Amino acid sequence: MYFCSKLSLMVKKPIIISGSPRSGSTWIGRVLEVHPDTRYVHEPFNIGIERERSPFKYWMEGVFVNQNLTHLNQVEKYLKGFYTIDKPLVRQEFKKVKGWSTFKDFLWILKERRRLTTIIKDPIAYFALEWLSENISNKVIITIRHPAAVVASLKQKRWGYDFSQMLKQPELMDRFLKPFEKEIELFSKTEKSLVEQGALLWKCVYSANIELMKSHKDWLFVKNEDLSLNPMGEFTKVFKFLEMPFDKSVIEYVKKTTTAKSGEESLLVRDSKKNVDKWKSILNQEEISFIKENTKDIWKKYYTEKDW
Repeated sequence: MYFCSKLSLMVKKPIIISGSPRSGSTWIGRVLEVHPDTRYVHEPFNIGIERERSPFKYWMEGVFVNQNLTHLNQVEKYLKGFYTIDKPLVRQEFKKVKGWSTFKDFLWILKERRRLTTIIKDPIAYFALEWLSENISNKVIITIRHPAAVVASLKQKRWGYDFSQMLKQPELMDRFLKPFEKEIELFSKTEKSLVEQGALLWKCVYSANIELMKSHKDWLFVKNEDLSLNPMGEFTKVFKFLEMPFDKSVIEYVKKTTTAKSGEESLLVRDSKKNVDKWKSILNQEEISFIKENTKDIWKKYYTEKDW
């Protein structure tokens, strides 16, 4: 369909936001979504969300250039379906046309998808970022968060991870996870606490991140703690990186969602400064000591003793 192909070529590259699960990528994504020239897409890599054409089988699935070409083509086609104007989208939306009014809605949807910049927020896509940067978009933002804060949040959510899924991905193990192979094998065979699982997952992500910070100077790496303590200053940097105006609607949203009083907090509305040390009230001292010791070789690349 020539009409579809022509429009697809004019669509802007998306913004990709990732990092460890529970590291604050949703916060950045929702702030960017407030901008009138953006639209938000939630976790295309999330296998817990049923989606047509999804090529993914594993949580935290890696995508690498040396994988099967047919699979890579499926991944690219699937992801482009979230921000380009392809034939499945046109067919899907055209089915809703019942008259002139709905036909105008159909044209408006295509026009808006072409006009707006898509925000793809997906921590589950972390191990695919190198491939995504080369094939989808180099507008990449990575969130970094203190290991105890990430683990405390995972503990609160009661989110664990099946580490056998990493072992089923040889390219992922070879590229990023060789240093943790024995631990991952042990965790895949033996039931571990949520704290232990969270600490290992944090190590897997942020050990890889050390290398990515060196090899991808064109990406933006943002500490969740910096955003929390100075949201206006840090979000100004985010918008400057993306070459987008930090407009009035965004400024007002950041103020509203980072200065909540006690009793007014919700999922994305909080006192961001108090949120930095919230993990100290969620984890007991034994858990904190375990996380600190177990992740020390990596957290020292990002944090100091004062951050504990």
